[in-house]
Amino acid sequence: MTGNNDKLRSLFLTALMVMSIFAMTVTVVSPAAANHDSSGVEVAADAHLSTESGSLFWAGQEVYFEDNDSPSSQEYQLREYDTSDNEVGSHVESFTLNSSDGVSKFVLETEGLEGDYVIQHPTQGYLKIGDDGQVSGYTGSGSPGSAETFEVSAQNLDVNWDDEEVGNERDSGQVDVEFDSNRGTYAVNVTADGLDADELRNIFYANENAEGNAPYYGDVDTNADGDDDEIMISGVSDSTVTANFSSIDEGEYDFDFETPDTGASSSDTINVSETGDADSEFTTGVVNDHAGDIVDIPVELENDDEATVVVGSTDQNYWASAEVTDDDGDGEVVLQFNSYVAGADAPSAALFTVDDDDDQIDSTSQGGDFVSTGPGDWTVGEDILEATQYDMNISAGHQGSPANGGWTADDQGTLSLQERTTESLTTMIAPQDEDFEDADQIRAGIGTNVTAHSDVVNDENVQDLVIHQFDASGLEGAVAEANAGGPNLIDFRTEEDDDAYTVGTTPLAFTVERLDEGPNAADAYLDEGDDNLGSHVTMYDDSANDTYYFEVESSAYDAENNDATSEWETNVTVAAGNSLSDGDDVDYEEVTAGFDMAEEDVSVDQVVTEDDEELVAVMNAANQSFVGSTNVAPGTEIITHAESEDASSPFLISPETTVQPDGSFVSTTDEFEETSTGVNFTLEVRVGNSPIAGEEFDGRILEEIPSATPTPTEEPTEEPTEEPTEEPTEEPTEEMTEEPTEEPTEEPTTADEGPGFGIAVGLIALIGAALLAARRNN
Repeated sequence: MTGNNDKLRSLFLTALMVMSIFAMTVTVVSPAAANHDSSGVEVAADAHLSTESGSLFWAGQEVYFEDNDSPSSQEYQLREYDTSDNEVGSHVESFTLNSSDGVSKFVLETEGLEGDYVIQHPTQGYLKIGDDGQVSGYTGSGSPGSAETFEVSAQNLDVNWDDEEVGNERDSGQVDVEFDSNRGTYAVNVTADGLDADELRNIFYANENAEGNAPYYGDVDTNADGDDDEIMISGVSDSTVTANFSSIDEGEYDFDFETPDTGASSSDTINVSETGDADSEFTTGVVNDHAGDIVDIPVELENDDEATVVVGSTDQNYWASAEVTDDDGDGEVVLQFNSYVAGADAPSAALFTVDDDDDQIDSTSQGGDFVSTGPGDWTVGEDILEATQYDMNISAGHQGSPANGGWTADDQGTLSLQERTTESLTTMIAPQDEDFEDADQIRAGIGTNVTAHSDVVNDENVQDLVIHQFDASGLEGAVAEANAGGPNLIDFRTEEDDDAYTVGTTPLAFTVERLDEGPNAADAYLDEGDDNLGSHVTMYDDSANDTYYFEVESSAYDAENNDATSEWETNVTVAAGNSLSDGDDVDYEEVTAGFDMAEEDVSVDQVVTEDDEELVAVMNAANQSFVGSTNVAPGTEIITHAESEDASSPFLISPETTVQPDGSFVSTTDEFEETSTGVNFTLEVRVGNSPIAGEEFDGRILEEIPSATPTPTEEPTEEPTEEPTEEPTEEPTEEMTEEPTEEPTEEPTTADEGPGFGIAVGLIALIGAALLAARRNN
């Protein structure tokens, strides 16, 4: 501290000499309101010194205080203070107050200081200084632990351009600059070689509002310190803000940023290049989708972040335009066109949207004969754009409505709308405790914990979750309209009502009918007993893949009927009265999926026979498994719960596992290594705390598991193979061996004939023998 003290003493004495000559005539540096002494005279200082709690000043600032109870000739001391031990430390500087206008005052320079400090009065201890810079009291010289302190800290400053390159036309000239400091709010002087104060002001304040207020900082002074090539920006705080180099000459510019009171500084360089002509184009020349869907139209922008897109034309009797802005500056915007609400009167869902929150739609318009003329004409769901090809045009900049004319397209493309389709409905099951958040989770689970199945377990202990996968295109726009507060997407029906299918305009109808009510019984529909089926069905939207999932609470089936073997059929219908149907207000499109409620079931393998008992066997060894199968939903977590029946050798072993897509399960444990052979146990396969189907299997721990007893499945393989080869081949050969002719024996045998004569030869021989016998008789 000795070197620092000498330096500070030198600086301090210099300041005293200057102040004795030019008392209070220094120009104010800070852009904030000037400081004044108690008589109202302006003081050349950056802040009032204070020892109030939390008082913090920045090294380099000039801080002011006054003590009007002491003569100016008395000598004060600036001392270090150790706040951890509450002890006054080393002497830093001595000074006397200056008296003028009846005020005894002093401006303390903090350059080079860092830490906690106190000011010692010549005779009365240590100063207590209020927020106004005036001494409010003293602590006794004998009690330094109660001295009031102020802190001086060194400010740091780091300023960086987010990009090294920037253009100089339109929005290509925008670039972010980031200010970072350990100080909350401060002023910054800005200079750059080759740029004057007006150009600097335009760079940082090009977007100020009509009142001249900048959107990011406080005031700007283009003549700070009398230098026309410098600006001062006050009220700066840590943030990332946007500067604009539009109309700045190309070249490399070195920017210097410095705080006027503390001297904290930072520098960064940016290169300004000439911006080329603005251009825009469609990323894909031909965009395909289905009528009723939301069509993604990706576009690319160059040297501009604004564009106008038009879908359709007057020749096609419909057009729609959107002015878009690429707010994140990545040169890409994906425009989304809702073909379901196109032309309709006051739809709830937007005609155009963007898929990135960093981009925006600035304005839209539509026209042509297809557009509804307003109330009393047609509304959403009553008509829809025809499935055909539509022109697309794009131009850089906001060009206004094409109805006004006067603009030329940078690029052309085609929107090809295909006829929508209603494809299929598939029943799937999932574990009863699954809690899906969205369609992505369901899709990701297909084949593992979501499986297509026509049997659904639904009894006291287990109720599989029922999920219907509905595959249909052209519904995306209707989903968006419903989500935006428009008409409902689905009519959940709890009774037969043809009107819901033929003249209703709600796009979809959903019903679940019971099929096993018996002959001549009235139709029965799932309604959960409260005519509010919709509250028990959740739809998950996967419009991008033309797929929708309907999750039906298992409890809905339970409340309707506890018969675990009932038969059901789910129906999803596209109402003919809605524009999505391909019908003529009479025909409607429907898909169905049947499924049966089933009782839970479970079986366990590795069964051996011991003492005429069938037992589940494990060995007293590590890596023992229970293997089996069940009809509860794949993905269900189960517990194979084995409990000893021998009080002298108790154990409770419960390895967990998951049902596989084929219904099998394997649970493995090392705990049987610690058990004894010959001990019997009971085994339950549980979901939660309940055994599946209430089944309990007897088991035994063996030293070695015997090979499985051969089953009778091998016997049928021996039955038909031997007999056919012995039937006709012996008798004819014995009869004919005594005949004098031996020619037949030279005939080759075949696979069909076997050894000896063939059947045909034998017959000829018999006939010959009969004729010979008849001749002898004659």
